[in-house]
Amino acid sequence: MTHPPDNSSKDAPMHDRLPLEVFYAILYLSVGSTAPVRDLVTLQLVCRSWHDIIADASFLWGTINPSEGLFEMHKALEMAKDASLDLIFIEKRSKINQTDFFKLTGERINQWRSLVVESKQWESALDDLRTRKPPKLDTLHVTTSYYPIGETEEIVLFGGDPAPGLKDVRLVNVPICRASLHLSGLKSLHLEGIPSISAAEVITLITESPSLEILHLVSLDGAVLPTLTTPAQANFASNSPIKLAFLIELNIRFLDLQFQRNLLSTLAFPQLGTLRIGCELDENPALELGVTLGLNHLDPSMNSIASGAKMYKVTLSSWGSFAICIGGLDINITTSGDPSMDRFLETFTWLSGHLEHCDPEPSYLEWFTRHTSVTALTLYTDPFYGPSLVNVIQLLSRPTFQQPSGPTWLLPHVEVFHTNLIWIDGNRDIVNMIEGRQSASRESLAAGAKGALPKRFKEIWLAYSGYWDPASPPDTKFWLEVTQVAGGADMYWEGKNVILIPTEPFPVTTLHPPSRTFPKQRPSMTHHPDNSSKDAPLHARLPLEVFHAILYLCVGSPTPVRDLVTLQLVCRSWHDIIASASFLWGTINAAEGSPAVHKALQMAKDALLDVAFLQSCNKVDQTEFFKLAGEKIDQWRSLLVSSEMWESALVDLQTQKPPRLERLHVVAGLFEPLSNEEIDFFGGEPCPGLKDVCLVRIPFHPARLHLSGLKSLSLQGVLSISPSDVITLITESPELETLDLIQLRDTQLPPAKPTADQSDLTSNLPIHLSHLITLSLRHISLPFINFLLSTIAVPRLRFFEVHLARNADPQLAAVSTNRLGPILRSITANAQMCEVTLITPDYYIIHVGGLKITIWFQALPLPMEGFQKTVDWLSGHLKTPLLDLPLHLRLKNCQPEPFYLEWFTFHANVTKLTLYRDAWLSTNALEAIIPFLGHPSPSTWLLPGLEVFHTNFVETNGNPDIVDMLERRHVPSMESSEAEVDHALPKRFREIWLAYGGRDDPRPPPDMEFMSKVVRVAEGADVYWEGKKWIEN
Repeated sequence: MTHPPDNSSKDAPMHDRLPLEVFYAILYLSVGSTAPVRDLVTLQLVCRSWHDIIADASFLWGTINPSEGLFEMHKALEMAKDASLDLIFIEKRSKINQTDFFKLTGERINQWRSLVVESKQWESALDDLRTRKPPKLDTLHVTTSYYPIGETEEIVLFGGDPAPGLKDVRLVNVPICRASLHLSGLKSLHLEGIPSISAAEVITLITESPSLEILHLVSLDGAVLPTLTTPAQANFASNSPIKLAFLIELNIRFLDLQFQRNLLSTLAFPQLGTLRIGCELDENPALELGVTLGLNHLDPSMNSIASGAKMYKVTLSSWGSFAICIGGLDINITTSGDPSMDRFLETFTWLSGHLEHCDPEPSYLEWFTRHTSVTALTLYTDPFYGPSLVNVIQLLSRPTFQQPSGPTWLLPHVEVFHTNLIWIDGNRDIVNMIEGRQSASRESLAAGAKGALPKRFKEIWLAYSGYWDPASPPDTKFWLEVTQVAGGADMYWEGKNVILIPTEPFPVTTLHPPSRTFPKQRPSMTHHPDNSSKDAPLHARLPLEVFHAILYLCVGSPTPVRDLVTLQLVCRSWHDIIASASFLWGTINAAEGSPAVHKALQMAKDALLDVAFLQSCNKVDQTEFFKLAGEKIDQWRSLLVSSEMWESALVDLQTQKPPRLERLHVVAGLFEPLSNEEIDFFGGEPCPGLKDVCLVRIPFHPARLHLSGLKSLSLQGVLSISPSDVITLITESPELETLDLIQLRDTQLPPAKPTADQSDLTSNLPIHLSHLITLSLRHISLPFINFLLSTIAVPRLRFFEVHLARNADPQLAAVSTNRLGPILRSITANAQMCEVTLITPDYYIIHVGGLKITIWFQALPLPMEGFQKTVDWLSGHLKTPLLDLPLHLRLKNCQPEPFYLEWFTFHANVTKLTLYRDAWLSTNALEAIIPFLGHPSPSTWLLPGLEVFHTNFVETNGNPDIVDMLERRHVPSMESSEAEVDHALPKRFREIWLAYGGRDDPRPPPDMEFMSKVVRVAEGADVYWEGKKWIEN
């Protein structure tokens, strides 16, 4: 530990708080062997410091795997320098020819630390090792599919020299001369499928490696016990123990039984943790299993490695084999006939029946029912053999086990069920079985069934049995039936927890009604948690009211019923809690369809209702919807309507007043109504409970609506309202928090000399709105803006938006700011960045802090003098030079000349640039800006402070101009240096955000070659595609 941390502060980055060696170890363990270069390059993208640290750590690059490709392999060899190398060649995954791979790596054989080869041409892979010995080699794994047919000469490695450095050897089906290796001091040895190896050689290898930790001996047909003559063999024959004090894993499968018995009786392994025994027997193993396998004297070891096991696994196969797995003990027996049930012990308390590739007799299931407690059942069939296990499912569906007292259920303790007996259209037998066991009741006993009722399923795992695409979902009807009868059990499809909701009657919509907020009037904390243990489920650890609030906020307003039904699938407890919480079902949305509306109205009972009808995405006829919802009008808490036929939607409200109505949002479609006839709400009665009103293109008479005490008011395109009406509404709602006035075009200012009925209005000025946070004035006349701003006092304002419609001169100087000056300075005081958006040549937006000003004027082309006036005016009133702040410049669908970018280069500090175009516009003039950013002008680089770049100027095959621009700004060309341009070089990009800008739908994936070039020239900058960080493979 020679590199202490540079900084121990908890706020310092990780690499500064850890000793460098510890940080190296973390990085090393984070890199996988399958794609090490990709993983390292990904880690380098974290930041510049990580990039440099990883580049300097040559040992991190030592894994050479051809499955990554030739480019990655060259990079790894280059970056590894003199570090030890771990070579992995898996023929079926390699992207490089075997000869080329070993030619490249053979040049650095002295650096080899490990070699892993899986190949049919394994001989050529070992050509370098026949005559040369890597001095650092400690791991050698060589595997091929089959042992060579006929007499095969054994290969001698390392020119016959010893290899004392080898610690891990794995040889599978390869004729390598073991004697020439002089193996000793091994820690791991795996020999499999090598008929030429003898029992004596095996014993010699084990004897000379007392530090062995892992020993695997599999299918060594030549390892039999001949006449023993050598001292080592004599030692073995006399059963002198071979002490393997470090052995933790022993795997002996399909060896000669006599050799196996003698080997197990000879070895002493006090620390053994895993023992796997596999053999093939002609006789019945139940009669003499312990004697046959030589296990009788291993009771202490077996008890130790099986201790702590909470579940036992039994596998039955139609090939006449069975396996028992208990903790670290795994015994696999192959017999000449069907497996016998008698050898399973009745004392097994936790047992999982795994019926694989077999057609078991009912007696097997009856045996397990009588003698064991089966809690998990797997029924698996290979598609080659057909649905041979279907009859088992039928036997589990009802009481069929004949006892003297009558029929009872098979395997009543099963709680976890796995099967792949699913076809394209599902499997009706599975639905019937689950339904029968989940709904079993005392009536079944009354009908003659005896014994314990079956437990309810906790988990149900289903999968296809055929060769259909496993990524495709199951049959919708089948899955819904299974989900319904499962009664809250966790459902899994192809190994993944899946909640499948049909498109009908629960569609997903993108148009959201106002965001949900938990009801303000809710009960006090009367339900304390039943269990505060950290192992208890969530609903048992929280007060019920808190859990209700969490559920409420998890339910979206577009599809509330679908979301609630989804949450009910978590478990039975959640199902019952949600069903009993009527207020959760109070959102009635026509977008979900008639069945969902009916269900919500039924489950809501007497709870308050939030009614939403959006014509663009409704699935219920408008008349039918409001007929259903209108029957509970006394429970309405909010009404949201967006429809061209809004009048019929408001029929009930014109004559009735919902006593609990708090929110009223009505939008008259996309266009102005043909009739300007004003409508009355609530029969002309006041509605003091209303707190949130939004009316868009709705002709109403505000005096007859009697609005007062509002907290949010939004009026858009209401032709009948006047400034006097607005002032009246504001005056009678002193607790307003949000005020949004849009397109109030037919407005007339109050006369200079007010009439008698207006005297009270003007005498009460200013109007104090001490709670107002958001004020938005858009597309209304400048005189009305001045009148309103001079009328109100807003000490707590946090966001102010003003949109000045077409004027030859912005006339900002004419805007009354006597009262707003201090407020504007307050809402912009903490601004860290100013944003300027150029949308069209005559339309720009300035956004700083909580202030947003939009100006739309007629002069063409864009007069920078007018923009300068706007900035100067704002800077003067805000007492802050706006252009000194970091600037985000957004160019959207405009056609600016390079002159405009030069203006921002000299007058502002642009650190972020967004270039955006609408895919359906015919002009692409904005794209011409990109090449200008990649070349210095005679006077300077354009926007030299630029660090963040956003654009959607990417087509299906990428955009070479972007790559060229990024490369030139990161590495200024020699031409610029030779020209002796007197200017600052551009900053390096920190972030690059790219997106597709074409018309294709769905949007195509990015061009991989283009993205690779971007990552390369970005040189450590974070690259994003469609809003997500790009990780180069």
